[in-house]
Amino acid sequence: MSRLPFSLKTISKICLVCLFTLTKVSAQEWLGYMTSNYAGINAVQSNPALITQTNYGKLDISIIAANVHVENNYLFVNSNSITDPVTVFSDPDFQHRYVRQNLDLGYHRNAVIHANVQSPAFLLQITKRDAIGFCARPRMFVNVDHVDRYLAQLMYEGLDYPLNWDREFSNDWMSISANAWMEYDFSYARTWFQNDRYKFKGGITFKLLQGLNALGIGLRDYRYNFYNNDTLGLFNTNVQWGANDHTYNQEFAFDFNAPGFAFDIGFTLEYTPNKTTKYGLYKKKKNKKVKWPGIFAPDETRYKYKFGLSFNDLGAIFYQRAPQTRDFYVDIDSIPLSVFGQVNGIPALNTAFQNTFVMNGTDGTMTMGMPAHINMFADIRFQHNIGLHGAFTMAFNQGSATAFRNHYLYQFTVTPRWEIKWFGVYMPIWVSQYLNAPNLGISLRLGPLVVGTGDILGHLIKREYGDIDVHMALRLIIPHKKQRGGNHVMDGSNNKKGKGKKGHGGGSSCEDFKPAKEKKVKLPTLKTTR
Repeated sequence: MSRLPFSLKTISKICLVCLFTLTKVSAQEWLGYMTSNYAGINAVQSNPALITQTNYGKLDISIIAANVHVENNYLFVNSNSITDPVTVFSDPDFQHRYVRQNLDLGYHRNAVIHANVQSPAFLLQITKRDAIGFCARPRMFVNVDHVDRYLAQLMYEGLDYPLNWDREFSNDWMSISANAWMEYDFSYARTWFQNDRYKFKGGITFKLLQGLNALGIGLRDYRYNFYNNDTLGLFNTNVQWGANDHTYNQEFAFDFNAPGFAFDIGFTLEYTPNKTTKYGLYKKKKNKKVKWPGIFAPDETRYKYKFGLSFNDLGAIFYQRAPQTRDFYVDIDSIPLSVFGQVNGIPALNTAFQNTFVMNGTDGTMTMGMPAHINMFADIRFQHNIGLHGAFTMAFNQGSATAFRNHYLYQFTVTPRWEIKWFGVYMPIWVSQYLNAPNLGISLRLGPLVVGTGDILGHLIKREYGDIDVHMALRLIIPHKKQRGGNHVMDGSNNKKGKGKKGHGGGSSCEDFKPAKEKKVKLPTLKTTR
């Protein structure tokens, strides 16, 4: 029995390491920091309504922001790789000593990678209630879905796993999809309604998409049998296979034949009880204006409860398939794996497909669905700088209809926070669709710099991890100019003296609650007669 060529074994292990050990995607980017009331233009990715009447007044600029988020539910790495990486990764038996396979029969193996870099972005408050924003960012997604445990074990062991040889397995579907694109986001948000208690905002982001590279392969209703490590039987299998020209030619460049469009739409509702409200430098209680001690930002927004709902990434990119890549059908009892032995890229893989299977004359278009999802959140402020944020993400495009789509994961997150104008600490606690055990991260805002991770504290506590999350941002802080009578840009007040009209939120800024100067009243003197 001949051994599998080293190149194919290497490819199978690389696939597992890249797609299972290093991969995780969360539907929430910038975990922790995104809940901040000082996120400014960075918050537009979560909900476009959040960019109007922010804590930054008329203008906010983000120089750069980046996020990499990775997750899988199959391979879990020992946390010693964080505390002692040199020893762990130099161990020749690292694969078996420091990596645990999840062999639970109840799960299919899945993985997802997501990364994006937000280049210089800005928001501009053009009126007291209206704001616009813009950002450009490259994004990348990889999804590996519904891999059965037996195939995952064979790939992890480089097919040298006799326990799974000469056994027939089946699966209803499996897919791998990858997409990289450039995105140009144009946002608009407005405060549609506002009074002393309620503030309702709405926003929309139109996304102009430019495809870069895309690839997808999916198998449906397939049965297979690895007789040994060099012969495969694959039965009654429909394969969807496609890549654009740049991917096929292994070029990373703009594909001008791949335009796309998408949009986000979001809403927020803020509620402030008027019995006891604390905001800015002052508090108001029973119509008495009293100075409130402590470190407070005089330009912060005021609310007690805030709720949000947004629909994100609704759209697609329309690629043209490389003419060499087509769908095909497989029903072959014995396939020598030596035909894949010299595969070292997409063209060589496609040539092996053409030499082994009969390709169909399928459509030349390849529509890559965007990772559509719904974000919902609820936020409560116990004090002006202490709050709790709960968020839930509902992800779509996870079915077997096509391999040409990307998706986020279902996720629930609770984030306690402490923040003031120049500093903030955020500690997200979250569970996802792939990882049922809670994870714990930390994000720090230090003036113009934001650094954080969504999971490092959880890794150290649990002693193993199946995900990685890191993020950073560098902002240009523009001091907010105080206006006499309050911050009218945030309040939407039309009264420059801060008195405002009843029912229109006038006089709701922190400056409006300074104690009024007492006027001295001169009493008339009474003349007495004798």
